[in-house]
Amino acid sequence: MKVAASSVNGFGLGTVAGYLHGMMEHRFPLIRARTPPAPSRQSVRVSRAQYVAVPAAIGIAHRPDGVLVRDAGALGLAGTAAFGGVALLGPLEGRTVLISGATGGVGAIAVRLAAARGARVIATAMSGSESGFVSALTDAEVTVIDYTQDVTAQVRAIAPDGVDAVLHLAGDLAELTALTRDGGAVASALTVPEASETASCRPP
Repeated sequence: MKVAASSVNGFGLGTVAGYLHGMMEHRFPLIRARTPPAPSRQSVRVSRAQYVAVPAAIGIAHRPDGVLVRDAGALGLAGTAAFGGVALLGPLEGRTVLISGATGGVGAIAVRLAAARGARVIATAMSGSESGFVSALTDAEVTVIDYTQDVTAQVRAIAPDGVDAVLHLAGDLAELTALTRDGGAVASALTVPEASETASCRPP
């Protein structure tokens, strides 16, 4: 398949720069793609190469009509991660959702998806331009808290009984899980929580 567009993300840049040396295999020349794809003529996957062989077992998603090739290329990794993470949180209508790392590629899309599903969104960002960026992501009301300050105190002031769900894309998973009410949901794109970290969001 011929690659027409792809995305650049922090993981790929960090890998190429050598920050993950010793943590994962590097095969040179290193042209990093987290997953095989990028939009070809009508399909979407992600790669840095001009051409990529995509195993049939992986599956090919056709680019929807009306979606620009460049936009489809950017959605291959961040978009699917955001969609999957928000979906794991379950029904969100009328619920309070905390999204950490809201200024990243995954987080920015997740904020929009959660708001579109009727959630009351609390998002972490640094005050100033980052906060303004997050607030402008959707017409729905988003409460932005400063992750450089006391996150627990800020969330408790908004949701004293805890949030209904957390999408963990940055920060301390244990701290964020502790802010989730009993029976709430936690989804992480960074790690699998230990049993002790899920104590505060056990099923009812």
